[in-house]
Amino acid sequence: MKALGATRWTLLDAAREGDQDSCAELVRLYRKPVVRFLHALGARGEAEDLAQEVFLRLFQGLLEEADPEAGRFRSLLCAVSRNVLRAHRTRAQAKKRGGDRAQVPLDEQRIPAEEQSRFDREWLLALLEGAIEELAAEHPRYHQALVRHLAGAGHEQIAAELGGSNKDVRNWLHRARKALGRSLRAAAWSYSKNPADHATELNFLQSLLPPGPGEGER
Repeated sequence: MKALGATRWTLLDAAREGDQDSCAELVRLYRKPVVRFLHALGARGEAEDLAQEVFLRLFQGLLEEADPEAGRFRSLLCAVSRNVLRAHRTRAQAKKRGGDRAQVPLDEQRIPAEEQSRFDREWLLALLEGAIEELAAEHPRYHQALVRHLAGAGHEQIAAELGGSNKDVRNWLHRARKALGRSLRAAAWSYSKNPADHATELNFLQSLLPPGPGEGER
């Protein structure tokens, strides 16, 4: 396994230096949770444009505040996202009053726990989607079984659809969950700064995951 933090923090360091490929990769990794977070806070039609502004602000200097010893990168991303939305709303109100475009500094107040939790969940969903895409590419049968299971199909129905036995279905689902777990552990490893932080992140991921459906069906 790669060194702790080698992927995300090395990527952040390169982006701070202006490497365009690294900047593009950061956008690819984090754009979806940012858009969803902004949408959840009420930015319906503007969420995509505001997400672009979030990353512009990051690349114009705020990445300097991303420090593995100071806190998690997603907390900075959450703070910048909510500040960009706040600035957008302030400018919109000023425009309605006929004033100039208001300049809103970065809000340094503590992020409300509810909003941080909401961003964390959107971030987790993006991680899960990435892990599921990886599962589909590497193990299509496991992926198909898991998707049908999560949609409410029983083992017998999945076995009939995919051409296997009930025992095969149980094995596919077990292996699918193990593969997803490996992907999530690797994702957490890529931005944790030490083994203790990695363990904390894994516990955090587990706390956000909904309980899986039981596999008592035979």
